[in-house]
Amino acid sequence: MKKRTIKNISYWSSSKKTGYNDEANIKIYIKSKNGRDISRVNYEEQEILFMRNSKFRCEDKSVINGICRIFLTEI
Repeated sequence: MKKRTIKNISYWSSSKKTGYNDEANIKIYIKSKNGRDISRVNYEEQEILFMRNSKFRCEDKSVINGICRIFLTEI
């Protein structure tokens, strides 16, 4: 698989919490470099915020039991 770079021009957020949405058919796992933990604002969300123009490299992707898993590394 060719590793692709993604640049997100808007803010992007994710959760540290596993099982945030157990019914999701797409799950994205991010190895963060500069993401900001803002869980002190809302502990229930366990949110990580990524700034505008953050770049990510797609390391791998797979589909298992109908669930697409995407693995990204912030660069």
